[in-house]
Amino acid sequence: SGTVQQTREEKERLMILEADEKMKIGGKEYKVRFTVKSIFNLEKELDESLLVTLGRLQNGAAIPLHTVYSLLRWGLAGGGTVLSDDELDNLFTQLMAEGKFTSASVTLFKAIAKSGAIGDPKKIMAVRKKT
Repeated sequence: SGTVQQTREEKERLMILEADEKMKIGGKEYKVRFTVKSIFNLEKELDESLLVTLGRLQNGAAIPLHTVYSLLRWGLAGGGTVLSDDELDNLFTQLMAEGKFTSASVTLFKAIAKSGAIGDPKKIMAVRKKT
């Protein structure tokens, strides 16, 4: 049992160390990470819990552009790239022009999963049933 616990703790530490995802837009690579602060800001901007947002999307709802825009803003900020509104608008426009909306969404969701913010999949299932 002690060995299993140690392995679990090592995995959790490794997850924290490797919480980044990489995203390439306009020929430049960006680091995406969801820190506690960036998740707080994301939830404030979306005006709802991240679990509620993810639960709705898992129920088959289309991903609104503004949700991906907000995810991009705060994922980049957590990764160390803080952009002005104009810079973010330009980057998002570039992302759309390159046809990377879907791949960017997947990258952002992977970064959320790596953050540990959603943790136990049972929590998402509980939220799904409420939305």
